[in-house]
Amino acid sequence: MGSPLPTSNRLLNLLKQGNCWIKLSGPYRIAKDKPLSTVAPLGRALVEARPDRLIWGSDWPHLTDGQRDTGELLNLLADWAPAEVDRHTSWSPLQPSSSSLSDRHP
Repeated sequence: MGSPLPTSNRLLNLLKQGNCWIKLSGPYRIAKDKPLSTVAPLGRALVEARPDRLIWGSDWPHLTDGQRDTGELLNLLADWAPAEVDRHTSWSPLQPSSSSLSDRHP
C-alpha cells in the first residue's frame, strides 16, 4: 500500500539505532478521516526496523473517538507483523511490564 510517511524516516532511524521505544497505539490519530489501512505502511516499517523496541497499547478509552473498537485496533497488529515471532518479541499486550523495559536489550 505504499511506503511509510516521508516524515517517519527520522523516527525509523532512531528506532533502528535502538535509541527509543515506540508505543504502537492510536493509529486513527494519524489516519484521521482516512481508513486505518493508510497507516499500515508505517506500522509495517516500524515492525521491520525493530520489533524488539515496540510496545502495543490500545489507548482505551479512545477519548478523542470513543466509538473505536479495541479489537479492530488489535487486529491491525496481525497485518503489521504477520510473523508471530515479531508479535511476541516484546510488544504483546501483556508484556513487557514497565519495570522490565530497561532490562531488555537487542
